[in-house]
Amino acid sequence: MRIGVCDDNAEERQEMEKICLEVAEALSMDCEVVVFGMGSELLEYENDLDVLILDIEMPQISGLEVKQKLRELGKDTLIIYVTNHEELVFSAFGVNVHGFIRKQYLGMQLPKILTSAMEILNLYVILDGNLDSRDIKYMKSHRVYTELFLVKGEKKTTRIPLSEYEKILAKVGFVRIHKSYLVNFKWVDNITEKEIVIGSEILPIATRSQKEVKRKYQEFCEKNARYC
Repeated sequence: MRIGVCDDNAEERQEMEKICLEVAEALSMDCEVVVFGMGSELLEYENDLDVLILDIEMPQISGLEVKQKLRELGKDTLIIYVTNHEELVFSAFGVNVHGFIRKQYLGMQLPKILTSAMEILNLYVILDGNLDSRDIKYMKSHRVYTELFLVKGEKKTTRIPLSEYEKILAKVGFVRIHKSYLVNFKWVDNITEKEIVIGSEILPIATRSQKEVKRKYQEFCEKNARYC
């Protein structure tokens, strides 16, 4: 697992790196920690990061801008924000934001939320030999076919019924919101009484399922330290 730490304060970077290595050791996980002093350095980094501990307020490129750039590049890195400015937290909500830490409580809060993030990254299913469930935004039923809508804009069609996928993926954050749709909550941007928003796409929630879908989404957010 590769974890990134991006903060313009050298002392705080060192403390975060130390905590990352301690958490990885406690979980018996192989871990590489990559440290960046500026957002621009991070965006020039060519390898993928599994988790990113990111300062919200930095010179030149803020943590909020870094998140947006990563999203535009199709990166699905889990982001843990650290900040001294709680008023900025509401601007930082979104897909792949795993949570927020106040810098004054770094030593107490980071181990817990980082442990949660690392455990989540180990929850996935490989479908059809090589397709990672984390790369699927949602599925749509077409009679005897199921169409899979992938994160990078690709589509894949299979003859496996949606009901079968529902059983396989129930433990990794996929929920049936409609007879025709199975959604990966990981990629949900917003949920209303009647619809789920994933990027620019709006999917209907069946009338009889609305309360249950909203309840499951709230549980998903709480379990994954995500803000809904």
